[in-house]
Amino acid sequence: MHGAALVGLLAEAAGPAGMVGGQQEDMENEGRRPGREIIERIHDRKTAALIACAMAMGAEMAGCSRRRRSEVETAGRRLGRAFQAADDLLDVRGEAAEIGKTPGKDVTAGKLTWVAFEGLEKASLRAEKLGREGVSDLRRLLPDNRASARLLELVTRLWVRTH
Repeated sequence: MHGAALVGLLAEAAGPAGMVGGQQEDMENEGRRPGREIIERIHDRKTAALIACAMAMGAEMAGCSRRRRSEVETAGRRLGRAFQAADDLLDVRGEAAEIGKTPGKDVTAGKLTWVAFEGLEKASLRAEKLGREGVSDLRRLLPDNRASARLLELVTRLWVRTH
């Protein structure tokens, strides 16, 4: 895959089938009753699409097989879902100075979040479960070296965070 194809992957992840479409769907569903399928679809199309794409592009540039690239992309999707679940939690638990936005905006806007759907405790468990699964998937795919350890440390920050 060459540069133009990689740009195409990014455009797809960022465009109407990805982040832009997910953001549109998120806004269109404000104030509606939250449901598992719609929340998963919105989160998949937003942050998860971009994180999965970035990881797939890295795997492609590293010369990984199509199968390995798909496995890396799956790990990225889980980590993206964990990021979004953690973001839902920060909107409730976070302090404005830490998160860089006004806490409670999701509730005020009637956003479809895991916290609104299943409560704070279950949403917290969801973020942790998805994050651990994504890290575990990635750990299994990476060689055991310092660079891999650093990458795993960085991706853990996607869901274990205060901002």
